[in-house]
Amino acid sequence: MFYYTYKTTCTITGKYYVGMHSTKDIGKPYYGSGTLIKRSLSKYGRKNHVVEILQMYNSRDELIQAEKQLVTTNLIDDPMCMNLMEGGQGGFDEDRRDKSLDARRKLLQDPAYREAISITNAQNGAKVTNQGRLNCAQALREKYANDPEFKQKQAESALERCLLSHQKRKEKEDAGWAWVKRPENGRKRKLISPEMVSHYLTNGWIIGRVGRC
Repeated sequence: MFYYTYKTTCTITGKYYVGMHSTKDIGKPYYGSGTLIKRSLSKYGRKNHVVEILQMYNSRDELIQAEKQLVTTNLIDDPMCMNLMEGGQGGFDEDRRDKSLDARRKLLQDPAYREAISITNAQNGAKVTNQGRLNCAQALREKYANDPEFKQKQAESALERCLLSHQKRKEKEDAGWAWVKRPENGRKRKLISPEMVSHYLTNGWIIGRVGRC
């Protein structure tokens, strides 16, 4: 798990929200779960909010203490601040959403849903500040350098994902799925179901060959 404090700012109103987050995927932006930040996201959209990673921490306990020092009554009194309570009382932990993963995995079987998620992730990734990216990269480098067990687990996980990917691709190919690619960028390929082939070909894609893992 990665632990960090962050600041989400609405580029339209200038209002901001400071919080803490625990995650296994540090590259995925997290905007906050407070009442006012949710309203801001709903009203202005994520495209008009920027997430800045403030500091990385080694444990959940360190993270909680850090948020207590950041989100104080003085901060809450700032009219531009969207926090409603002092730090250390909340925060999002990905372990709490394990029950929802099965439902999301089912959705990921839908090509249209995967396409929409790809577009959203690309747009959200562009909003992370350069300093935020540097913080993420530095945290990963330190983790690899100082934690041999983490490095080994990452390598084993990568190999497992690669083998699983090969297995799933083989099963789909045996079931009649086809590879298509964009003619202007042969590196971008997709494995699609038989009923979707005509749709992609109509939109300029061509039959392509699979790359290696």
